[in-house]
Amino acid sequence: ESVADLYHDDDHARRTQLATREALKTVLHPSQLYAPIIDTHRNALSRYTEATEGSMARRCETILNTTMAEMEMW
Repeated sequence: ESVADLYHDDDHARRTQLATREALKTVLHPSQLYAPIIDTHRNALSRYTEATEGSMARRCETILNTTMAEMEMW
């Protein structure tokens, strides 16, 4: 904002600075963004360690792979 204040006659710098600040707020706390995926991943991981064989284990592997792919995308 101090840089934007130097150009007080031109509010373009201020508007650009504020837009950048708002955009950064969305990634400031990624834990809030990832929380549902992390919870799903943790639950699937605990179920996977309990059921090492059978269809339950295969389902958990699918969920674990999906949640990992989701986190890589973000």
